[in-house]
Amino acid sequence: MALLSTLPRSSLGPDYYPRLLVLFLAAFFTVLATAFGCRALVKEKQDEGTLKKSLIPGIQIETTDIFITTLITTSILLLMSGFTIACLGISLHPRTKNLSTHAVRVQVVFSTLGALCLLGTMVPYLIVFRTHHVGVIILSPTNTNQIPESVGPSSQLPMDGQIVGLPSTSIFTNAFTSNISTLAFDAPNSPSNFLKEYNEIAYLLQFAFLPWLSFIANLVAAGVLFYQTWDSDVDESELRGLGFEFGSTKDPVGASKSTTSQVPLMVQRAIGGRKSNVRKARLLV
Repeated sequence: MALLSTLPRSSLGPDYYPRLLVLFLAAFFTVLATAFGCRALVKEKQDEGTLKKSLIPGIQIETTDIFITTLITTSILLLMSGFTIACLGISLHPRTKNLSTHAVRVQVVFSTLGALCLLGTMVPYLIVFRTHHVGVIILSPTNTNQIPESVGPSSQLPMDGQIVGLPSTSIFTNAFTSNISTLAFDAPNSPSNFLKEYNEIAYLLQFAFLPWLSFIANLVAAGVLFYQTWDSDVDESELRGLGFEFGSTKDPVGASKSTTSQVPLMVQRAIGGRKSNVRKARLLV
């Protein structure tokens, strides 16, 4: 706040720069989380496609759970990015600065709604990320004889179309790949991400962390904007208690004249520093 106090005074009021700061942070972290979400979606499909090329016929991998939760969360972040960037642009553009000061309540509603929606999507994502792993779908039971004994007897294997949980990296590699040498765990060209559980995949781990920064930033922005709107609603009775009277004075020729500009600076600060809240107030003599 000491840094903000050194900035030049704006005709938009003392709340302009704090609002600009929180909107910038919200837009920055939301766009960053959106970028990592899109990256996670692309890399998921790339690794899945590479791995499918090495699977024996009749065997498919199942990663729909993590893909769907990532897609929904990224979609929410994309909408939030558009809104925060729009609010920031309105606050920066010379022709719309005044509009932004009158649209703070709308920003509060949408920032809060976006943060709650993001929370609702991140919880399922974290559950899948922490507890699920790559699944395997057996489309044809004729290939079950290639599954090693470490998985279990063939009679205990699931029937067509059922999902088998991936018990370990070595079992998955030995049982469901036709070329073990190219899919070795340490092979440089192997899609090793899908030989791990979800919580061990780097880009999924990054996406599990970054949206929370966006959630916090938008929640802080909503709180700051709400405080500004609440603080701007000065009760007239409180101002009268401070010695103010609402209305207008008339000069000798009968013309109305606003006395807002005559309010001392110390009194303006006492009521929040906003001349618009005083509205033609004058100090009683």
